[in-house]
Amino acid sequence: MKFFYAESDRTDFAHLAILLHGFGSDEQDLLGLAPYFPPAWKVLSVRAPHDCPFGGYAWFDIEFSPDGAKSCDFVQAEQSAAFVREIVSELRTQYPGLPTLLGGFSQGAMMSLASGADVDRLWLASGCLLPFLKTPPKCPVLVQHGVMDPMIPVKEANKMADWLDEGGASYEYREYPMAHTISEASLTDFLAWLASD
Repeated sequence: MKFFYAESDRTDFAHLAILLHGFGSDEQDLLGLAPYFPPAWKVLSVRAPHDCPFGGYAWFDIEFSPDGAKSCDFVQAEQSAAFVREIVSELRTQYPGLPTLLGGFSQGAMMSLASGADVDRLWLASGCLLPFLKTPPKCPVLVQHGVMDPMIPVKEANKMADWLDEGGASYEYREYPMAHTISEASLTDFLAWLASD
């Protein structure tokens, strides 16, 4: 299977982080978080499979109408979820035995959750539920969202938390006074959660 990724240059590591970027970005975007990870972590940031017309890549297409409505290609989303699952399986085979985090921002968060991949932790930043999801994850989950997010309203994150709760998932949910982004506060909380048992 062919896929593209960028990786941190750490050679002595005991944990693996697989990060998925958002709509219109690329594999270099979340790699900028790598220096903040503890030294024991190797970070891989994966490129989404679909080209965006204005540049960058997407896990699934989104069409924006003049009135501001959005239309998502959920068939592509399901295909990308399967793609992510295969990527995680391949990387876990390449790095056997390493505790593994899968996470991402926006579409990357959606794909992390939707993939159902076999990982030890899930990090979901500024994402939402996709309609084809059926089974909540069995690993610990961190959900983070900005209360001023104009792209994905915080009520969508509330729905995600409710779905996780109803499914008996082990999760933490946190809101921040931010828009559609990763803030210093949310990054600090993420790193603290990463270091927790």
